[in-house]
Amino acid sequence: MKNVAFMVTIAVNLRLTKVDSDNRTVELSFSSETPYGRWFGDEILCHDEECINLDRFNDGLGTVLFNHDRDAVVGHIEKGVD
Repeated sequence: MKNVAFMVTIAVNLRLTKVDSDNRTVELSFSSETPYGRWFGDEILCHDEECINLDRFNDGLGTVLFNHDRDAVVGHIEKGVD
């Protein structure tokens, strides 16, 4: 894996529910049931309990990537909650 050093400014709309500046953590929603227009039509994600598996997040394997680039990790998911 290559080391990536860069400065990024990203403009996104996130609903942050909790910000802890001292620990540099935020609580946010990263998925929604709001319809999203795709080439094949509107996509709506299912959030039923049987449709969501948070094991990887809760086992410490969850990462936040820049632009889906697995070599550009910009954060770590401490715990996924529903």
